[in-house]
Amino acid sequence: MRLLLASLLLMLAGCGRQPPSPEPAHLVSWRSMLADAAGMRLSSQGETRLFSSSSGSVALTGFSPQTYGDIDHGSFLSFRDIPGGVEAVLAEVDGAGAITWMNSANPVGDMVLEIDGTETVYPFSAFLSGKWLPVRSPFAARTAGGWNLHFPIIHKEHCKVSIRAKSRSELGALFYQIAWNAMDSSAVIESFDIHSINRNALKRLARLWTDPRRLGSIATCEAIASRWQDSLAFSTNGSGTIRCLEIEARSKKELAGLFIEMGWDHERGEAVACPLHLLCGVSDRFEDVDSIPVTVEGASVSIRWPMPFSESAWISLFNNGEGNAHLKTAVAVDPVCVSPYRFHANFSEHADLRTDESNVLTLLDVSGGGAIAGCMVQVENRSDAWWGEGDPIVELDGSPAWRGTGTEDYFGFAWCSETKFSHPLRGQTRTAAMYRYHLLDTLPFQNRARFEFEAHGMGAGTMDYSALVLWYSDTRSMKEWKEVK
Repeated sequence: MRLLLASLLLMLAGCGRQPPSPEPAHLVSWRSMLADAAGMRLSSQGETRLFSSSSGSVALTGFSPQTYGDIDHGSFLSFRDIPGGVEAVLAEVDGAGAITWMNSANPVGDMVLEIDGTETVYPFSAFLSGKWLPVRSPFAARTAGGWNLHFPIIHKEHCKVSIRAKSRSELGALFYQIAWNAMDSSAVIESFDIHSINRNALKRLARLWTDPRRLGSIATCEAIASRWQDSLAFSTNGSGTIRCLEIEARSKKELAGLFIEMGWDHERGEAVACPLHLLCGVSDRFEDVDSIPVTVEGASVSIRWPMPFSESAWISLFNNGEGNAHLKTAVAVDPVCVSPYRFHANFSEHADLRTDESNVLTLLDVSGGGAIAGCMVQVENRSDAWWGEGDPIVELDGSPAWRGTGTEDYFGFAWCSETKFSHPLRGQTRTAAMYRYHLLDTLPFQNRARFEFEAHGMGAGTMDYSALVLWYSDTRSMKEWKEVK
């Protein structure tokens, strides 16, 4: 596993934005992990081995829970009565690792954080909102009703997260999600210490997350793509890594009609074949967005996912719009960054789903090694009720790795909100058009990855469901890609 992920780290190092490292590469700290996320370098520091949420574990009994759709709250690893209230364990793990994401729709009570034998108590809502951080945004924020902390809580030997509340009914209504990533115990690890967080260093990292640097381009092309016509944006033989793809049209409407295809190393079939708007994490109206891997500004798009190839690479744009598309493309290529990992996007469409039925959609099923990098979903809801009660379900190497508490919680908001927002790692650019990137809470796998999403709502009706899962494959271990239609 260490060899696989170390190779993945080498692939991405130097291919995205290049934040200067303030410390030796072998030291694992909050600074190195946030810099790796900003540079889109999937971590070599372990695999996601624990995902704890209020939709699983042990149900808290003896209270009358409020029911919000399906029951995704009130479950814990364990709980006990204490003087003046009740205490529940949300997550507990031994060994070296880091909490990489914490989320709640309704944080209550006090959080007890135990790191390597040191116990600290914080108000749960204050901890998730980052009031203990010298710089809060974008690492901690409340967006559209969802409380999210994207900051690594690192430990060498042991980590435990508990909540103390006044009553069972208060605790039983709690929604929460915690992602944890394992680390190589032989690495030099800097455990979480609130006093070690330097304001200036955190400000520099915040700028890397929120102000993506546009890369210089070395290959440009201008073309007019007629309706139902392909336009070849880039083609080359040899090896290298595409660091940035820029596409400019005359209007957002022209961009909305584009379908993008990519291929590497004479592979059979396309590695990427999807609507351009989904690859950008926006709806087909092409809202402006500025995430770590993608910027949309007006009728211009900048895609910064590292895309390595060893023999050849090509990118084509198909015009599926109503008229001609006047396109300018520019591609920045690093000729020396070579890796066995290849960028992929799996696109699927599901029409006329009943919102009052339990649909389980398989968005990705792949054998071999690699890492899941992100997920985009766009829904056209024809029901009068909330459509997104379904949970994400991720299985890595035959073991459960992720089971969420609802569609909106996975994308970082809550309570069926239609509020638009854009964050470096997640967003809702239009009602029911969402993106989520796994650059800090990474999802690497050695043998197999399966990504499913439940799709159902709180009332009768139908919906159309489009999804895109981004992932990197390891060409040395690739066995089978089950393309989902």
